[in-house]
Amino acid sequence: MTPDDHDVIARYRAEWYAAATAPGPVDRARAEAAAQAVRAAHGLPPVPVTWVASPRESLWYSLGSSLGASLGDSLRVSLRGSLGASLWTSLWASLWTSLRDSLRDSIRDSLWTSIGPLDAGWVATGLCGRELGATYSAAHNAQLDAWAEAVRSCGPWWCLPDKIVMMDRQPTP
Repeated sequence: MTPDDHDVIARYRAEWYAAATAPGPVDRARAEAAAQAVRAAHGLPPVPVTWVASPRESLWYSLGSSLGASLGDSLRVSLRGSLGASLWTSLWASLWTSLRDSLRDSIRDSLWTSIGPLDAGWVATGLCGRELGATYSAAHNAQLDAWAEAVRSCGPWWCLPDKIVMMDRQPTP
């Protein structure tokens, strides 16, 4: 690597650190468009966007829909499968297992689909690599550009299968 290459890397590091840690409210229309563009770049259809006030609220929002659906399905299956046996024991065990598994899976999925400022590092790496001569396919370039706009314009956000959950950046201290 040349000294100029090191300068490019330092510039990207500074630029994207600033983008990831920028405080204050976001332009919601721009942020929503950026999040939908990321989905589109990955071949996914648009979904509704919900704005929340805190990471805790976003976690509960994302857990709520998946747990509700999972528990409802589990209850129907448990009732059908256990009517001839010990209903209470089977139902309780099944619901507890389902709740535990659903909660674990939902928390894991919510943590792994958490995106936004934390993605600045890999976005910067991709953009920096492109500037230094790396070549990507047209699809990968489109995805990288969509992610770059999302990091620049969004606070924390979570892309779930049926919705996008977004929040403003933290206020200036």
